[in-house]
Amino acid sequence: MWAQFAKDSGPDATANRAKRAAQLPMRRFAEPDEVGRAILFLADPDNRYITGVTLDVAGGAHLGMGT
Repeated sequence: MWAQFAKDSGPDATANRAKRAAQLPMRRFAEPDEVGRAILFLADPDNRYITGVTLDVAGGAHLGMGT
């Protein structure tokens, strides 16, 4: 999503990305491996009894802060 935003935003893209990241409680965007580990956790057969949950891998962005 941010790659497309950068293409559309021109020279201000880096500044806009940094500004948005600063608004997040974690002060940064997720790394791909952080999202991947959440997926692996849910896909692991050892966790097969987990049902009906939403795992928010958004660095706190959906807590009503930084939006």
